[in-house]
Amino acid sequence: MVQDITRGAEAEVALAEALNSARKTARDAIALVETDQLTGAASSRHTLAFLKRAIDEAHVSGAPLSIAMFDIDHFKAVNDRFGHERGDQVLVQVAEQATGVVRSSDLVGRLGGEEFVVVPPAADALLTMSVADRLRQAVAGSMRSGIQVTISIGVAQLRPGTNARDLLRDADLALYEAKAAGRNTLKLAA
Repeated sequence: MVQDITRGAEAEVALAEALNSARKTARDAIALVETDQLTGAASSRHTLAFLKRAIDEAHVSGAPLSIAMFDIDHFKAVNDRFGHERGDQVLVQVAEQATGVVRSSDLVGRLGGEEFVVVPPAADALLTMSVADRLRQAVAGSMRSGIQVTISIGVAQLRPGTNARDLLRDADLALYEAKAAGRNTLKLAA
């Protein structure tokens, strides 16, 4: 008795190709959701999920956790004077500089507009302030986009019983203190 298995083998190959294609499509879809399309930084959704996991881990382990929230000083003036395309170039440049300053385990995310956050897991306020100041200096010292910009930064440390919203609020308040102090500076939340 002879049995032709060609169709079965072809079906298995087609199924394997379809599975590989579906996996690639799923990876691409996840990357789209997790990445800010303009800057390449983590998306707001991914950033908030990452921050929540970091907070949960810090509460369980007792490890410190601080974040740095920053935005570009006078960014509206950049868009008004140079146009939105050049403003977008500035956003990309700042995101790249932030990514270049942090550790590989840290996350740089774009919350929206010109506002970003750095989430360095297991970092205390002193380490986060140090990273934030290096970032501030890197941005102030660069004109790769042809436009000189500076950033203001607010740093907040996780307190017992607080959540992501509380930590972001504290960092945002410190950011506004940095702006009130003259911009191109950083402040630690009280």
